[in-house]
Amino acid sequence: MLASLRLCKSVARLSQPGLGVTARGYGSAASTAPVPPGYTSKEMESVISNGQLSSYPQVGRREWVGHGRGGMPNYFDCLMFPYPAIRFREWDSAYEALRQKEKGDWNNLSIEDKKKLYRHSFRYTFSELEAPTGRWKLSIGILMLVFSGASLTMLFIKKVFTPAFPKSFDEEWMMRSMWKQIMIGFNPVQGVSSKWDYENNRWKE
Repeated sequence: MLASLRLCKSVARLSQPGLGVTARGYGSAASTAPVPPGYTSKEMESVISNGQLSSYPQVGRREWVGHGRGGMPNYFDCLMFPYPAIRFREWDSAYEALRQKEKGDWNNLSIEDKKKLYRHSFRYTFSELEAPTGRWKLSIGILMLVFSGASLTMLFIKKVFTPAFPKSFDEEWMMRSMWKQIMIGFNPVQGVSSKWDYENNRWKE
């Protein structure tokens, strides 16, 4: 189910530009609904019913063909809602000619005609919806940028703000301190002096 939710793509929401859809509210009556420029009311009735003309400010010249998601006249490409409420593309004269051809024998339709009919109603096929998007590459790239930035910040802080180590961390100083403990016989029971052979002047085997 999570995979299906991930594949939900809002293709033409109510405020998406360039698709003839605006974020206005529903009209109050079909008689007062506006008609698109270049079209008559009779032409619009062949595309959208009288009861749906009041929603024209939202659906543009798209044919309202079903309930869709939530009963709203918007378009979604989603595996959980495979049939959007409106068609993907707007109605035009070329599409109307193809629709009339569609009403006849489908053997007279070419493969290209069938593809145009499908693409008029849907933006993606199921194969395209389920295809990998490659977003994991972007995620890995962002993760690497974050790690690189954190590493550079750590190196900068270490170089500029971290004080130098005390001399007790120096290897030569630690060797001298160890020999001093051996010479004075410091902790001869369990300490470093207990491991030194004072008679032969070497480490005990």
